Amino acid sequence: MGNHFLLCVVNLKKQQYCLWDSLPSCMKETEINQKLVDIMGALDVLFFDDGAAWFHDVSSFLAFEFNPTNDAPRQPNTWDCGMFVINWMKCGRSLNKKTAKCMGKR
Repeated sequence: MGNHFLLCVVNLKKQQYCLWDSLPSCMKETEINQKLVDIMGALDVLFFDDGAAWFHDVSSFLAFEFNPTNDAPRQPNTWDCGMFVINWMKCGRSLNKKTAKCMGKR
């Protein structure tokens, strides 16, 4: 998304998705929402266009509910967003909000 990294987390079981953003004031909400719709549409193309249903309980990713999260750790500067995304993918919710390091095992 330009010069800023975000993480879209898709929960197949709950059929929801959320956005983790360490610098939420960096982008316009309308731009982010459109990008999220584009991502969910791309998942439909990737997994359903060939006629095979990869996920039997999912008919369309575009039908998933957006579940906003406001508890993502915040970066202390304007350049660490990529490191936060990498740590989120590695740690999930076990990320320490102050140190941006994994807490315990997953």
